[in-house]
Amino acid sequence: MSGIFDERMMYFLDTNNLKSLKEMIKREPSSLVRLYFLLGRGKYEAKVLEFLKMFANDSPEILLDVAKKYLKDNSPILRFGATISIEFIARQRAELVIRLKDVLLELLSDSYDEIRTSALYTLLYIATKNPEVLHADYDKFSSLLSDKEEMIRLGALRLLYLLGKHTESHLNETLQYLLRGLNDESETIRAISVEWLSELIREKIEQLEIGDKEISFLVEKLAALKGHRAKLFAILNLLAKKYDSHFVKLSNKLLGMLKEKDDELRASVAVLIGALGEKHPQEFIGAIPVLLDMIKENKPVLVAAALTGIGSLSIYSPESFLKEINLLKEFLKSDDDFIRLGALITIKNIAKKYPNAVKDTIADLIALVSDKNPEISFEALMAIKNLVSDDPSILKNRVGDLMKNFHYLDDACKAGILWILERVSQKEPEDVLPFFDTLKEYLTHPNDYLRSGAVWVIANIIERRDPLDLQLVQKMHSLIRDPDEYVRAGAILALASSLKRIESEKLIEKIVLDILNSLKDKSGMVQASALKGLTICFDKAHVVFWDKIKDIVVKLRSDNRAVKIAALQLLERIIEKDFRAVSHEIDTLVDLLMEPDDLIRDMAAKLIEKLRRKISKNPIEAN
Repeated sequence: MSGIFDERMMYFLDTNNLKSLKEMIKREPSSLVRLYFLLGRGKYEAKVLEFLKMFANDSPEILLDVAKKYLKDNSPILRFGATISIEFIARQRAELVIRLKDVLLELLSDSYDEIRTSALYTLLYIATKNPEVLHADYDKFSSLLSDKEEMIRLGALRLLYLLGKHTESHLNETLQYLLRGLNDESETIRAISVEWLSELIREKIEQLEIGDKEISFLVEKLAALKGHRAKLFAILNLLAKKYDSHFVKLSNKLLGMLKEKDDELRASVAVLIGALGEKHPQEFIGAIPVLLDMIKENKPVLVAAALTGIGSLSIYSPESFLKEINLLKEFLKSDDDFIRLGALITIKNIAKKYPNAVKDTIADLIALVSDKNPEISFEALMAIKNLVSDDPSILKNRVGDLMKNFHYLDDACKAGILWILERVSQKEPEDVLPFFDTLKEYLTHPNDYLRSGAVWVIANIIERRDPLDLQLVQKMHSLIRDPDEYVRAGAILALASSLKRIESEKLIEKIVLDILNSLKDKSGMVQASALKGLTICFDKAHVVFWDKIKDIVVKLRSDNRAVKIAALQLLERIIEKDFRAVSHEIDTLVDLLMEPDDLIRDMAAKLIEKLRRKISKNPIEAN
């Protein structure tokens, strides 16, 4: 041995015989001190650190027992050796060094950067596994954010982030520290600040206090930090959903940024405007001319982003985009998913108010229903839905094309098609009839939307099915007890239409009594369907329900508008058949003259007049 250096240790390190060195230190733990001194010799520093890391995993208790005695030693090299040993232990067994927390906090003020850094990262390992241990010390780390050493600033920021996430009282302070990190001179710290900021906002957005200042700062950084624009944009896009009112105050700034020469920035702002424009169209309506210019540029990213903004604003002002309708139609054929989607959403919104302007896109829209992107398929269906709402005949001879890939679409798209078919089947039932068997398959589907959609379409066409499918009638009969109110309501109408062709009096009676019983359903929609159903099959049903007309009259007092209207329509048929059945209920009809609803008042007035005429012609029968 020579002085403070142990020749055996140096030999083991020179020959990379770490196993023998480990056995030596296990026999004589105090010899670790001599190993620490070798950290001061450049030749051995890396090997000593490698050994300490290994020994911390193999024998943490032995290493800890020696290292903790030298954390306050006067020798910087011993303090460093002890601190780095504790750090290596903390990486795997943080619980072993928790009791040294106070000493480690003191070492944050050490005059040597290496010691301060090691102490800080040891605390960081403790906070990672046991954050509650350092909650009370949160404020002690903020001053380190101004340290000259990048690694210390980085470690302090990580510590504040970990502790802040787990302590609601420090959550908003942590947000401010991360925002401050975006101004750090270090690119590494700026990058990690964006990352942690994104995580914090995603996980704690409901608890964070974010105002005009924070939003404005992030918008500025979106322009300034080009290397981190994608993540900053993701943060702003998320915030726009909750803090949209704060973004509105920056509308002029955002509109100005939309005109910058930086294409990436323009694209980001255009998508942001898309997120904000739906709720605040008037504040962003000024973006329309710029967005329209952008879609004429031969830059797919810009075009897709501009279409996102246009799609949102077209809800409020579809007429603003009529001049570029031909270009929008061309975009439906684009190879870019985002371009197709943006054009589709805009055309969908135009179709709602100006269907004639886009009705010639029907073939393209039907083709897009089979698009590999389910979002595009769905939006294509919503556009078709708007066109069909205006004119169901637009799908004349095209229902087959629409149904081509029906079984391969997701449930949302299938539900969209069923809605369209329900509307078409009201006006053009023959066009839908070929798909009767396909629709029957969905009467037992677990998805309420698909089951109810199939029921309602079948209700519109079942009368034309030849011959009448009695098994289907039985299935519909069972569906009037379905848990979904839409299914129950549709099944009642399907049964009522079927009754016109059923000859069995026993079956007719059973079905009519069950429909009548549906007047007790909690759902106003089901009650209204029951009343409509009795009107549809009146000629065969009235014999069954004639002695239960009071159950129908009482529905005139319902709080549900549709129920009242359906009851009035059924009463009209009853009066035509035999006015005496309701001649004593004229007062109930008179009460409806005070209804605020014009249609109900008019219907009641007409029935009263009809009833009075019948009574005046047959006064004796009325009594």
